[in-house]
Amino acid sequence: MDERIGRSLFDARVALPTFVLRETALAHDIATLAEFARSRGMSFAPHGKTTMSPAIFRRQVEAGAWAITVAHATQAAVAVDAGVERILIANEVVDDNSLDWIGGILDDADGPELIALVDSSRGVERMASRLGGRRRRLAVLIDVGVVGGRTGVRTDDEAVALAESVMAATPLVLAGVSMYEGAVPGTTGTERNEVIRGFAGFARAVTQRLAPLFIRAGVTEIVVSGGGSQSFDLVVDELTRPWQLGLPVRVVLRSGAYVSHDHGLYEWVSPFGLSAAPGGPRLRPAIEVWAPVLSIPESGLAFAGAGRRDIPTDQGLPVVLKVRGDDGTVRPAGDGFEVTRLNDQHAFIGLSGDASLRVGDLVALGVSHPCTAFQLWREALIVDDDDQILDVYDLRF
Repeated sequence: MDERIGRSLFDARVALPTFVLRETALAHDIATLAEFARSRGMSFAPHGKTTMSPAIFRRQVEAGAWAITVAHATQAAVAVDAGVERILIANEVVDDNSLDWIGGILDDADGPELIALVDSSRGVERMASRLGGRRRRLAVLIDVGVVGGRTGVRTDDEAVALAESVMAATPLVLAGVSMYEGAVPGTTGTERNEVIRGFAGFARAVTQRLAPLFIRAGVTEIVVSGGGSQSFDLVVDELTRPWQLGLPVRVVLRSGAYVSHDHGLYEWVSPFGLSAAPGGPRLRPAIEVWAPVLSIPESGLAFAGAGRRDIPTDQGLPVVLKVRGDDGTVRPAGDGFEVTRLNDQHAFIGLSGDASLRVGDLVALGVSHPCTAFQLWREALIVDDDDQILDVYDLRF
């Protein structure tokens, strides 16, 4: 067992800076999306690329996740090692190494179930040529997109042609439709919301048109998947309306950043963040990066020992959450603390009003964009509300 477990976060055995997940927030967020999915009659396949933590994957599955989503085969291998029994690769897989890995999984009769996306006849050809002769077939979802968005076919005619190519590919089985709304175009929130609603409607229309092919494919249900971490409420509203296709429909949500939330990007854009409906579900930020105050070289300016190598800046600067003094007291930072920029290993903290720091104090920094926060670390300390270390989770990037 790791010698830090059961000790204080501030024990001398804990190296700084360090990456912390608050257990109460982590548990709350895992339960919140699991319950949301159940309440809407859909399945949940949280995107594992946010954390790449086998321990968190297992907790999400234990909370009812139908699958774990990943972006590519390397991430899928981590999920397999974690014991995940169903993995959704939310991309078309075209490189030989990844297809050979998938083939190895398909050759194991007791191996996990794999699902991947397709959005081109060339991709279907590459998959079929590399996966022929395996013990099991690979289930695939037709990836649909919008002009100016990300991957996916742009018209229903293209979707039909692609589905027919899948039907002709013996190593593949046509299993459903997938969309991703996070990259849709739009200059205002209102404009993007309208595009997202229309996009989800397009995914429904494609699914409806492909219904005869799903029946011919012999599947027992049609998988329809979408929903990132920003506008999943709009997608869910559209995709969970009643279906009449001749087969059951399994709607699968793929949000990932929810699991830790944040103090920046997702707090602003998530429907379960600042804009959450009164009394509705609300996510809690779980991430803290703790660092020592190294220098106060001039009035109103302090430097903490954490920088771009420790905290992401792609979606905004971190915020100062707490301060721990020499006496061991932890206090909320309050007003007057502002991280103004980061170097590789230093955070510039502006001090104004009553804000003050001393060399040797510790500061807790909250991050914006959890997906790029986890990837900077190889482990996360799981800490309770009394700052005791409950566990240490590996992060396998």
